[in-house]
Formats: sequence, C-alpha cells, structure tokens
Amino acid sequence: MKIKEKRPLEQYTARDLLSQWYMLYTEINKKDYSHTTHIGFELKTLKDLQNNYDVYLILISMQNYIKKGGRSIQYFAEVIDEYLPKTKYYKLIYLVSKMNDDNLKKELKELLALESKWLPASNDRKKMKEIEGKLYDATNQAEF
Repeated sequence: MKIKEKRPLEQYTARDLLSQWYMLYTEINKKDYSHTTHIGFELKTLKDLQNNYDVYLILISMQNYIKKGGRSIQYFAEVIDEYLPKTKYYKLIYLVSKMNDDNLKKELKELLALESKWLPASNDRKKMKEIEGKLYDATNQAEF
C-alpha cells in the first residue's frame, strides 16, 4: 500500500477539501458526515468553489459554516459569502487556528483589532507589520 504524502494547502484538490470537510464535520459534530447528495456532485461543487475562492477562504468558511450547524456541501456553496472573513489576514486566521499556541492566538487578535481601527496611527501600522511578520514566521515553521 502506497502512503500518500501530505499536500501543501495551496495545492489542494477538491478531494482534499472533501477530506477536510469530513474531518471538520466529525471534529465539530462528534459524528460522521452522511452525504446529502451523490459524492460526485459534492466534489464538483468543491471544484467550482476552488475556481472562485482561495483554498484558505474555503477552509475558514467551511469551519465557520459547520460550527453554525451547517450540514450540506451543496448549501454551503450557495451561502459561502456569508461565512467569508472580512479581513486580509484570512490565511493567518486559518493557520493560527490550527496551532495550539495561545500566545499566537492573542497576537492574531491584536492584529485584527489594529486592522479594524478606523484611522490607525503610524505606530499602529508599524505594530501591525511587526505582528504580521512574527505570525507568518511562526506559521511557516509549523507543520500542518
């Protein structure tokens, strides 16, 4: 039996996204996912999403949707816009959420708070760059 190597997130296929859906659904709901339609339709739906959205946006939205009680990939595809993060740091949000480091999560919250300021001061922008760099360094060293 050939062992499948773990693929980088940027190279995910629809099948990889479906596997992530299974894992997230089971982790959040404490029960296995049961298909609402034929698996081929679900794969096609995920492939269509990949053509329109970054993989990190899909994964974050998937996580948010399932946490709110979502059960269908087909319906998820219809309402994905409601679950998209409203920040440019969506990649960091996903990567930090997968790490069990409370300090990084605290730094991320601070970065998002600084980003949400209406008129940030120049020292706020410097601090944002500093925190962003620190978070990217930490997530680049981690294995997912």
